[in-house]
Amino acid sequence: MKRGRAVLVVLVAACAVCAEDEAYVLTRGGRRLTGLDVRCDDTGAVTLIKEGGQKLVFPRGRYRSACAPRPAALDEALAALEDGRHAEAERALREISDRYCGLKWDLEALRALVRVGRRRDRHADAARALETLFTRSPRAASDDTLRAAYLDALEHSAEDARIEQEIEHQIRRAGRRRAAAAYRKRAARRYAQGETARARTDRRIVELFFGEPEQVKTGVHE
Repeated sequence: MKRGRAVLVVLVAACAVCAEDEAYVLTRGGRRLTGLDVRCDDTGAVTLIKEGGQKLVFPRGRYRSACAPRPAALDEALAALEDGRHAEAERALREISDRYCGLKWDLEALRALVRVGRRRDRHADAARALETLFTRSPRAASDDTLRAAYLDALEHSAEDARIEQEIEHQIRRAGRRRAAAAYRKRAARRYAQGETARARTDRRIVELFFGEPEQVKTGVHE
């Protein structure tokens, strides 16, 4: 199920230090309440399930953070992935991504889904998993390594419009090395499209500001 971006950002940031073996909700007053499990719904409300089945509901804005225990299904899915049981791993990881949305473990499941897509040569699936990851985690969205993987997945999928968008995004927001690589990508694409003057401008920018003339000439991508 889809959640609002703002809800996800808050929950993901709050769960960054979640212990792997416990479920808890940290109230606005700083009280830490533990239980057997935690669930999050579409509104951002979380439900702490206590021993005996008692449920404590905390609407969005009424708690600081919420964390669920690491699901055993995640380790089983990762083991299936390593064993080459890709279809089995994919099914389990998608379920975890939905079930633990906003509770940290969905992010690990999404990263694993990227690996599944790449290993099965389903690069469009890998790109979609990364897009979901970027939506749910601002930290992931600003990670240059993940952005490089996303661009690679788009290129393998021949998603031309989205390739252009991602190259522009990396030029504007990535670190120096990734930005230089994006300029080189754009130069190569412009040469291929017959836009020689604009391609040369990109090459010159990299040479002047990033000091990589040989890579610019050959179009080498990191």
